[in-house]
Amino acid sequence: MSWDQLARDSLQSAKDLQRSGNHAHRSVVSRAYYAVYCAATYYILSHLPKTTFGNNWNNPTHEQLKVLLKALDARLRPSSSTLSSITLLRELRVNADYRPAVTVSASIATNALMEASKVLKDLGL
Repeated sequence: MSWDQLARDSLQSAKDLQRSGNHAHRSVVSRAYYAVYCAATYYILSHLPKTTFGNNWNNPTHEQLKVLLKALDARLRPSSSTLSSITLLRELRVNADYRPAVTVSASIATNALMEASKVLKDLGL
């Protein structure tokens, strides 16, 4: 499976969870962020195919993601709103996955889905 396929599959999984009505708001947020992470990884590798990552990985760390996107040539660099959306989704995902005391509501999950959909579209997926 490729990074662009993972991005689309993760976004679809987030949508399916949202529609299920099972109050899986944390999982929706997590899948939405992962869709964006995969899309950004695909975008980086599409424009800089010889990019190497630490630890002999085939993908960047979460911290490297925006650094690499910002390092792209100005005509290829995603918009500042796309970069802001990636930051927002990562923060939401940290809350969803690692902060059980933080409430992740239906509206937060819906917002995460909208932001992720926008990022994938902006990155050409």
